Formats: sequence, structure tokens, C-alpha cells
Amino acid sequence: MNEAGEVAPGRVFVDFGCGKGRALLLAAEYPFRRIVGVEFFPQLVEIARKNLFSYRNPRQVCPDLEVVLGDAALFPIPDAPLVLYFNDPFDGHVLERVVLNIRRSLDHHPRPITVIHRHSTATPELDSLWSRVTLLRKGKSLDTYSIYHS
Repeated sequence: MNEAGEVAPGRVFVDFGCGKGRALLLAAEYPFRRIVGVEFFPQLVEIARKNLFSYRNPRQVCPDLEVVLGDAALFPIPDAPLVLYFNDPFDGHVLERVVLNIRRSLDHHPRPITVIHRHSTATPELDSLWSRVTLLRKGKSLDTYSIYHS
């Protein structure tokens, strides 16, 4: 988050493939307006929801956290300014569909969006995929993270 810049205030944080919800809990320490995790597997959704329910942290700033069960490629992208987080969650085919959904949303409703994508290895394919979202520009690249901004 620190490398992405001052992007949290007032934005919606969406974690695609949120698993058990760890990134959601860490994001709660930033001044997001809302935090949403999207997960395909019902068992992980149940665990993530339990984790959110039992979460107690004096550093928590954002109280509005939720986990949604569903296909990330079909998730309706919020019209608000966003931070979209990907922790190497799916294969290329699913990611391609998610990126297309984000592109359509951004083309329809231009707004500030920051994408933070953690990947196991830096790949030109990842940059090629995100370059299809014409309103996004690549920002910083770290060892295992690539950051894009609209």
C-alpha cells in the first residue's frame, strides 16, 4: 500500500480472490470507505467471514468490510474510486475476463483506480494484459508487485 501512494482515503478496496480474508484485515488499517473481498469457494468465504467477524484491532480505520461469494469475472465493479488488489489469485483465462470487466467499467465511468497485482514472477504477459485497459498506466514495479493507476 505504501508503494501505491496515498490512494486509500475515500476509496473502495476490492480483493479479488480474497481467500481467508487476510488482505481485507490489513486494508482495514487504511482509511478506505469500504472493503470488499470476492471469493469463488464457499468454504473460504465462510472462513473469511468468520475472520472479519472476530477481527479486533485498535489500528482499524475502516469498519465496513464484507466478503462476497461469486465469480470474480462477473463481479460488478463499483462506480467509486477504487483500489483493486490481486494476490496472484487465478489463472490467465479468469484474470483476462476480470481485466475485461474492469476495462468496461472504467471506460463507462472514468475514475481513479489503482491496481495492485502481486505475482509469483514478473511477467511481460501481466503487463500486456493490464495494457488492454487503456486508461491504466503502469506505475511502480517491485519484486513481486506491479502497480497500475488510471
